This record gives sequence, structure tokens and C-alpha cells, in this order.
Amino acid sequence: MADESSEAMNVRFLINSKTRRIIYAEAGKDFVDLLFSFLTLPIGSVMKLLSESDFSKKLASVTNLYDSMGSLPSQFMTADKSELQDPKFLSAYANNTLRIEGGTYYVCTYVSHTSSYSSHNIDTHNNGKCVCGNAVNCPVKFRQNNQGAASSNQSARQESGYVKETVTFMITDDLKITASSTITSITLLNQLNIKDLTELEERTAPVDRNKALELLGASLLSNTVLNDVKDACNAPLGINFRFCHLPSTATLADQ
Repeated sequence: MADESSEAMNVRFLINSKTRRIIYAEAGKDFVDLLFSFLTLPIGSVMKLLSESDFSKKLASVTNLYDSMGSLPSQFMTADKSELQDPKFLSAYANNTLRIEGGTYYVCTYVSHTSSYSSHNIDTHNNGKCVCGNAVNCPVKFRQNNQGAASSNQSARQESGYVKETVTFMITDDLKITASSTITSITLLNQLNIKDLTELEERTAPVDRNKALELLGASLLSNTVLNDVKDACNAPLGINFRFCHLPSTATLADQ
């Protein structure tokens, strides 16, 4: 489990004060890395994360699969249940917000002293047994290389996550992500037929693990994710708007 003391990330929201709807969000690397990390999660991990939320009921048949696996007697299984109920997270990016560690691989003690690797002596579980008879218990680092093997940009290769720190991103209600610019903002406002710019307001709110889980669940079910998470709080998007689970003093109006 990743660090549970991870801080909430701040996200800016452009809202329509008249319709009380979120137009789009604007955020940096931390929030966009979180959203893109949803794509790396195995279904079993998603179900475990959402198992105590209302979203698990809405996912219907997948929830039934997950629950059936848990209740099926082990004597009928040929594999460890944890491989399906809590599968390994194979990305090198540790998702601190969702408290998921990056993937770890283990190699045979003999192979760890050589430069030759094969699928027979690499495992995602510690203390397995290699075909050569040695223990598979030597951890190896999963090298992050976002720029590809041909890149000569060493600093870019060493940067964790999925997007660059220097870019600000626009996130629409249906989670379309683009680099933020005046042109993209105007284009979106035109597409939404928003004419009166005096009705637009900017608010800032923190996004912590609870909100991240709500975003994950909503992303599987809806094309209006940002507003669905907001509406789930039963709070109007105006002077008293807040995300779910925030203390009463931490409203957007206080930002």
C-alpha cells in the first residue's frame, strides 16, 4: 500500500454560476497523472477500491463476478484468489492518491548476477521458485522511460508519472484532456454555446482519495463525471459548493 499520508491536490474549476454546472477543470501533473492511472488498473483492483461504495452496485455483473470469486471455496480453485481479487499493479508509477504502489518484479538469485533474463525466472511474486531450482526473490527496478528508447533527454526519462510537470491541462466534464490554452478554452465555450462570460466563475477545491475514488467510479458509468461527483454531494454549485467529504469550512468560496 502506498503512502496514506499523501496530500490532497488542488484543482481549479470553471463554473457557470447561472446553471450551476462545471464547465471544465484545469490542473497540473498530479491530477492528470491520477486520471491517466485509471487506465492502468486491473478490473480486480478497481472492484476492490470501489467495493464499499455505491458504484459497486451500479457495476452489476462485474460486481457479481468479484463477489463470486470471494465466496467460491478455495478447493475449487487452481489459482490464488488474490490474483483476481487484488491483482498486481504492473505500472512503475506509484499511485499515492489511491494508495497503490508501483509494480515490483523479482528475478532468480542466479539470474540476478547475469545480464540474461527470461520469462521463466521473472515473477511478480516474491519467493517463488525458478525452473533452475533457485528462489525468485531478488527485486528489480522497473525503469520508467516516458520518452522512448531513442530519447536522449535523461531528465525526461527519470520523471515519474505520465505527463510533464511544466504543462497545465484542461479536463472536460467527460474527461477529455488537452493542454490548456486560450484557444482550447474559447473553442470549448463555443461548443457549449456559452455566450455570456460574466456568468463564469473560477473556484478551487482539493481532491483527496475519497474524491479520486468517486471520479474513478463515475468515469466507468458516465459522460458527465465532474458534475456527477459534484451532484453526489447534494450541494449546489455556487457560493456553498464543496466536494464530498470536505469539512464544512473547506468550501470553494473559501479558496
